[in-house]
Amino acid sequence: MDGPAEDAAAFEARLAALKSRMEAGLGQRAKELRLGIAGLAQADPDARTQLGHQAHRLRGIAGTYGHHELTAQAAIVESAVRGDSQDPEVIREAELLASMVEEVSRRVGAAEGDSPPSSESAVSVPPAARLDEETSDSLRVLIIDDDAFVRRLLGRIFSELSDFCVTIVASAREGLSALKPGAFDIVLTDAVMPEMNGRAFYTAVRELGGPFATLPVLILSAATAEELGWESVLDEYTGWICKPFPPDELVSRVVALVEHARGQT
Repeated sequence: MDGPAEDAAAFEARLAALKSRMEAGLGQRAKELRLGIAGLAQADPDARTQLGHQAHRLRGIAGTYGHHELTAQAAIVESAVRGDSQDPEVIREAELLASMVEEVSRRVGAAEGDSPPSSESAVSVPPAARLDEETSDSLRVLIIDDDAFVRRLLGRIFSELSDFCVTIVASAREGLSALKPGAFDIVLTDAVMPEMNGRAFYTAVRELGGPFATLPVLILSAATAEELGWESVLDEYTGWICKPFPPDELVSRVVALVEHARGQT
C-alpha cells in the first residue's frame, strides 16, 4: 500500500530524472561562456559585461538544482567581473567555470545517451483558468523566471511536491499582466531578469496598492539582498531565498510567508 514515504520517493525520482535532463542541456551554457571568454581575450568592450550576466544566470540555474560547486565558481566569476580583477584573471576563472559546466554536461550525456532536455510542456501545470476551481487550502502560486530550465524545475516542485496550483510565466511584464486581485496567494520571482528585474517587478506590484500592498512575494536569487543592494526596499510581506536550496525548504518558506501575510491582514 502506497503511503507518504512512497510518494516522497517517487517525487524524488522524478525530480532526479528532470535534473539529469536539464544538466544535459548545460552544454549550451558552456558554449555561451566560451564565446564570452573569446570576446574578452580579443578586447571586445562588451564581453566582460556579457560574461558577468552569463555567470550570474548560471549561478542561479546551478543553484536551483543543487550544483554547489558550479554555483560557487559562477559566483567567483561574477565577483571578478564586478570587482577590480584584470581581464586575464576573469578569463582564467571563466575558463574553469566553462570546463566544469562542460564536464557536467558530458557526464550526464554519456549516462543518458545524449538525450535532449525534455520540453517545457512535460511539466504538469494547471492553467490560470482553473484557479477558481481549486480548494481554499491549495495555494495559488505565480512563478516568474526567464530561464526555461528553472521554470521546469520550479513547476515540478510546486505541482508535485506540494500539489499547489501554479501559473508560470517567463518575464516580469507577463507576471504583472497575470496579476488580478485575489488570483494568487504568493508570487515567486527571479531577481535578475532582462527588461524588468525582480526589484522593478516588486516595486510595481507594491505601487498597485490595495490587496497588492500585502501580497506575499518571494525573491529567488543566487545573490543575497545585501549583495544586490535591495535590502532597504523590502517589507515584511517579502521573502528572499538564496540558491541553492532544497525543494522542501522552498515550499516551507512559501507556506510560512503566506501564513504570515494572512495573520497580518
